[in-house]
Amino acid sequence: MVQHKRSFILLMSGEVVSGVGMWVALLGNLQFMQHLLSSDFLKSLVLMLGILASVLFLPTAGKLIDSYDKQKILLYSTLLRCMNPILMFVAIGTDSILWMILSLVLGQIAGSTYYPTVRSALPALTDAKGLLKANTIYMNITTIARIAGTAVGGLLISILSLTWVYALTLAAYLILAAFLFYVRIPAAEGISERKSKEKLKFSEVFGVIRVQPAVLLGILTTGVVSLFLGGFNLLVLNFGEIQQSPRFMGWIYASEGASILVAGLFVKKWMDSNVNLVSASSLLVIGFALSQFGMSFADQGWLVLISFGLFGIVVAFFFPMTTTVFQRQVAPSLQGRFFSFKEMIDRVLFQIALLTTGACLDLIGIFVYLKALAVITAAVGIFAIIFGKARMLEVRPLSQEEAA
Repeated sequence: MVQHKRSFILLMSGEVVSGVGMWVALLGNLQFMQHLLSSDFLKSLVLMLGILASVLFLPTAGKLIDSYDKQKILLYSTLLRCMNPILMFVAIGTDSILWMILSLVLGQIAGSTYYPTVRSALPALTDAKGLLKANTIYMNITTIARIAGTAVGGLLISILSLTWVYALTLAAYLILAAFLFYVRIPAAEGISERKSKEKLKFSEVFGVIRVQPAVLLGILTTGVVSLFLGGFNLLVLNFGEIQQSPRFMGWIYASEGASILVAGLFVKKWMDSNVNLVSASSLLVIGFALSQFGMSFADQGWLVLISFGLFGIVVAFFFPMTTTVFQRQVAPSLQGRFFSFKEMIDRVLFQIALLTTGACLDLIGIFVYLKALAVITAAVGIFAIIFGKARMLEVRPLSQEEAA
């Protein structure tokens, strides 16, 4: 157990470093495209090429995760991610958008392998009592990395050349690789040496979804939230324009990020109460709807900030809960493929949401769009509550035996 705790700490520490590096690289990519592509549409197409490549690779990634040592998968995917900044050195030297596209594709493929591996590895690094807490810590770590990465990235781009920015990104990935070298992740139950060499089927995931309605419900509820998250940055930009203050956008990110971190401190109380995660997460979808409705009053700055604060609080509880449901309902030997499938859904929904949000903001405006989204989100939440009660769905952080 001591080794597991050490591995968890190393994994989370590396996540902070690599997460900051990833966000710095993202801002660097946007800055690099700025002087090569004048069209915002072309920029979005370039970014989508990398995401499309990762979606196509995810089924293969899922089978790899369930077949081989997860520590090696994490290490090799991180080394592959190091090619992202290395190829950007070439792109900068040649002013070539093609080298940047290759860099994006490899980076997205590496990320699409890395993140499902982490989620499927967490149950092996903690006991049942600590799983919900571990998922919350992981979410807080990614939030810290996002906030720090955007802040540090913006500062570095303003004072350093892009070459130095990508050099620091490469250093971050190499630090993560060094951490991962000392991580030890036990093999999932049900995966023997013989089975690990068999040809696994990605389609087994659909069988799990059919027989586990709690998993299907989790996919539905996280999906409707993803429809909002995909257009998050566009909405924040719109709020800034309405308030006529670029600084207001910073206050929005600060309100949302701080709320996630503060709310995450109270997860232990939920864990100790052994709440029904299906019912609680379904109820939290209504919280998302309330926050979206509050945001729809976009000309009321104070109400928008309060609504983003509420959104952050709900996020802090909702995603660790649904992730825990998936981890407890899906067999360990299938979790690599399942979380790869979930990553596919999220990435596709994010792109659909990005296009939908942009179109709706142009056609009907932010006031009507957010109210309509709030109604849809509330409807899904009400359906989830009714469906969960009708099917008597119950998934708790601890079983009766574990709680005893």
